[in-house]
Amino acid sequence: TQYCREPLNEYLFFHSAGDLQKACRDGMLRQGDRIFFNAGSLFWNWKIDDSGDIASGGNSVVDKLWNIADTTASFFKPFDVEKAKDEYRFQSYARIAARSTNVENKSTIEQQQMLKFGNGKGSTIEDYKNHFDLSIGLYVQEFAIDERAIDMIATYVNHNPHVYNLGLGWGGINGVTICGIKPGRFLNTDGFWNQRYCGERWHAEEFPVTS
Repeated sequence: TQYCREPLNEYLFFHSAGDLQKACRDGMLRQGDRIFFNAGSLFWNWKIDDSGDIASGGNSVVDKLWNIADTTASFFKPFDVEKAKDEYRFQSYARIAARSTNVENKSTIEQQQMLKFGNGKGSTIEDYKNHFDLSIGLYVQEFAIDERAIDMIATYVNHNPHVYNLGLGWGGINGVTICGIKPGRFLNTDGFWNQRYCGERWHAEEFPVTS
């Protein structure tokens, strides 16, 4: 942008929260950078086994057999769309440190209660936000997200503007783009779409390096 006639704001776009973490690890980000990543990665992360490789289930032979049996048995059961949505959880790295606030009304409390997080400790997006003084925004693939997922993401962003100060980029028409979109037995509708297969996973054991 140094060659532009007028100054421009530069924004870096990533597939996943893990891509953001890797960019920080590799020294690609500078203090104060502005970045966006797909909010679907707040719901989904690659699982790994004890060796650090991508895992498809438990590590032991018994675990793997149970995993195969579970998968096979599920083929004979009807898929419950609402149950699948009820199980939506943000990954542990999406946790936000508790903050004191004087604004606590019934509506706010009810909205916060719909935000569920998976168990886990380790580093968070907020850690990197604070360490690098980042401006962070989110986006989704509008054609691949259902109403429950976007409600959770919007509520999460609206309640944490101190972390996601660039907000949520939404390119669809409200109530139209997501109409009829729902998860299936082999279909995720968390807004991540196929970016889940090229984005980096989040490593909870890694923290921003303090010089």
